Amino acid sequence: MASKVSQRDLLRVVDADPQKSRTRTAHPSHYARPSLQLSPSSASTRSSASQWSNGSGASRRSSATSYTSLHQREYSFDTVPTLTKTPWELSRSRRPFPQRSEPSRSSNHSTVLPAHIFENLPEEVYQCIAQQLEPAHKTEEMELCSACYMKDLYSLCLTSRKWQKSAQEAMYQKVWVPLSDQPLQPKKLKLKSSTRLKRLCRTLHKRPHIAGLVKELRVSAQDRAVLEIIAKDKDSAFELLASLVAACPNLRKLTGFYPSYGHIADSLVIELHRITKLKERAWIIGPKKLSPAQSIIQGSAPRGLPSPAQTSAFVSRHAGWSSLQTLVLGSDNGRLGSEVIYATLRRLPSVRHLCVSNFVAEDFNDDTIQGLPILYSLRLENLPGVTDRGLSYLSEPQMLRSMRKIIFINLEFVSASLVSRILTNARYLTKFSLTQDSMPELPFGAALSQPFFVSPRLRFLHWDIPEPGVAQDLLADSIKAGGFPSLRFIRAPVDEDGKLQRLCRPLAEIAQPSDYEVAVADLSQTDPSTKAASDPYKTLNIRKLSIARLMAQKRIEEARKRPAARVVVEEEGVVRGSHTLRSYMGILGSKIEYILEPDIDGDEKAIADVGELLRGDTTLGDETCSGAPSGKRGGHSTRRKEKLMGLETLF
Repeated sequence: MASKVSQRDLLRVVDADPQKSRTRTAHPSHYARPSLQLSPSSASTRSSASQWSNGSGASRRSSATSYTSLHQREYSFDTVPTLTKTPWELSRSRRPFPQRSEPSRSSNHSTVLPAHIFENLPEEVYQCIAQQLEPAHKTEEMELCSACYMKDLYSLCLTSRKWQKSAQEAMYQKVWVPLSDQPLQPKKLKLKSSTRLKRLCRTLHKRPHIAGLVKELRVSAQDRAVLEIIAKDKDSAFELLASLVAACPNLRKLTGFYPSYGHIADSLVIELHRITKLKERAWIIGPKKLSPAQSIIQGSAPRGLPSPAQTSAFVSRHAGWSSLQTLVLGSDNGRLGSEVIYATLRRLPSVRHLCVSNFVAEDFNDDTIQGLPILYSLRLENLPGVTDRGLSYLSEPQMLRSMRKIIFINLEFVSASLVSRILTNARYLTKFSLTQDSMPELPFGAALSQPFFVSPRLRFLHWDIPEPGVAQDLLADSIKAGGFPSLRFIRAPVDEDGKLQRLCRPLAEIAQPSDYEVAVADLSQTDPSTKAASDPYKTLNIRKLSIARLMAQKRIEEARKRPAARVVVEEEGVVRGSHTLRSYMGILGSKIEYILEPDIDGDEKAIADVGELLRGDTTLGDETCSGAPSGKRGGHSTRRKEKLMGLETLF
């Protein structure tokens, strides 16, 4: 008969081996297990149960062996053994489980870094963060508000000593001349513009370590107008800026303020002459000014070339600028003389970017070009004294061995072969702009090779010639033949037949909504008879970018009207339908993009004009800023955001 193993026998088990017998007693309340009914077994059953009950590692191995032996002998249980939870386990399930709470900001959590980590960060980390403030204030859609930008840098200076050094360096590297930011301040804090400027000068003069940080002085278009108003005359206005320049020994640039020079040295010219680390300088040569004694002697005599003493003084002012890299020479009804320009360039060993514009033939001509140094960027504009003879000297390989950018405006090239030679010999050229009224022609009997124009590294091409001719056909054929393997952008405001646009990637839309408003306004001012023409846009100024975009858009829409392919759907020989695929303007897979955007946003001229840029006519944006949302304190006077352009915009 089947023997029953009582609960007490399971709780008190004695090992079968008399030499290793041990007793294990457990409290009955900790084990509420049902009784087990086993089949008849040998004496090894008690030994197996004893080994299973032992808590040691050896007993666990023996229990596994006993369990296997029980399973192999097919012992059966009258009731299925189950495990019953202990009272402690039952009470644990009834206790509330503690919820994990979010750490408070004041608690010392593992995610909160201690202060010493920030104190030990390299200064380069702080500098990188501070340098990102200016791009954050200036995006592609928004211009820069100098007042808000400087206010954020000032707040960063007050954060900690570690932040002060990096933020102060970013604040004083590019100093915006403070003039017109206080009309909305309280009366107790309201200061005159000249007072703020004097305080800045006093700070720079008394703290040389801060003055040594200044690399650039910026004068906005609004502040330039205020500068003329608050000063009694121009000389006193120059005194205010000259005091700033005198306090900055490491100054590199004076951006946004380019006064006319009439061969009489003022305080600003003198202080800029003393800055030995200057990187760029723009001269706008105005009519010759006369001293009071000279005006009495000469009376109303015409003002022509400067005197020998004045020309010598002008040349000597470049003697200390051994680091000057960018030089802009522009004439505003002023004269210099060809010898003066040649001698000036000889004094500047580091100049690499040169712009010369609006000089008469006696001041800049073919002989002057022969004295040009080796340059990276060259811009020649409105120079009637320059002909193909001087440009042929410029096309020599030794003159173009380092040239990266060339801009020719209204030089009136006659020979297309000369343009081809310049492109071929300038092996590192990346940007080429040609703007003139007449199309260059081929000399009689000139040999044609394909491609005719070749430039292996050219990426940007500006071609603006309203008169049709063979040169534009040769240019289009050269692009097709692979003469410009690196070309990525073409800007051709005058592309009447779309020969250049047809070589670029297809565009769905190139016209802007404001272009139609400009065209309507221009048409309203033209002769009424021209409005009935087949293409009224051709009667307008086709060099204006708004009109050029409308004409390019018209070519795109006309191309869509032409069928490119016809798809016929047949099923078992029966035509079920047909679809016509429309054509497009351009070449699929082309790497060239057809653009009609200006150098200065919002301008109707494709290339930045020297006179407008130096006068600041195109530096103001359309958006305004008050520094704070409406109804909140902490703002500044409402002012238009700034599009401050440097001299690099000319190249």
